[in-house]
Amino acid sequence: SYWLLNYGDNDENQLMSTWVTVEPGAHQAIHHHEPPQIYVIIDGEGLMTVGNEQQTVRTGDLVYIPPNVPHGIKNTGDTVLQYISAATPALDIQQYYDKGQLKSDAYKA
Repeated sequence: SYWLLNYGDNDENQLMSTWVTVEPGAHQAIHHHEPPQIYVIIDGEGLMTVGNEQQTVRTGDLVYIPPNVPHGIKNTGDTVLQYISAATPALDIQQYYDKGQLKSDAYKA
């Protein structure tokens, strides 16, 4: 995973963007945060959870995640799942790792 634009990268902290890779069979832990967020699926296939709903996502799909709604994604395909996420205002995602709500190995099987 790569930070494209991280919290603190600009003076106004208005936008955060990441490029995330999820290996086959791996997942991103369910989590939530204040800013709304979008995921744009760049490559692969997965099962996206937003609130109480789950939906298959594929290359080209865009998913909107409202503020404070639990969400996560699992790679259900045979290839690496890649997506770009964006949130505004910028989200200091490091705090979720620091609190143990996300783990640095969240994308490993």
